[in-house]
Amino acid sequence: MKPPRLTLLQFIVHLAGWLPLAWLVFDFATDNLTANPIQAIEQRTGFTAVTFLVLSLACIQLRMLPEEAIAALTLNAAAAMRLDEELGGLTAGKRASFIITKEVPSLAYLPYAFGTDHIDTVIIDGKPFRAGAALQ
Repeated sequence: MKPPRLTLLQFIVHLAGWLPLAWLVFDFATDNLTANPIQAIEQRTGFTAVTFLVLSLACIQLRMLPEEAIAALTLNAAAAMRLDEELGGLTAGKRASFIITKEVPSLAYLPYAFGTDHIDTVIIDGKPFRAGAALQ
């Protein structure tokens, strides 16, 4: 059985996924590497972009289902840091930090639409950080 061929969109998303690493290598080669390179990448691209990058790479490279990748980024990440009592899910008693997306065809669409802003509203600790149409 031959492996499936990548479409042009999948190839572009794959290349975009390597962009933070390319920035790190470039910064290292030009002696511009900071003490905290991950924080520098977040400042350039934004935390949400890094999160969607990890989501895309998990689905494309690790062949995880979108539901599995989202669980890994939320519930499992909080449990790994022993913060699952207060973070990682929408449950009474936990801090309410979540995003509301613009209308998308399905949950499976998000990992493959990297590079497009699908975020409508951001709620952090129960307070709107970025209020979009969902709160109006």
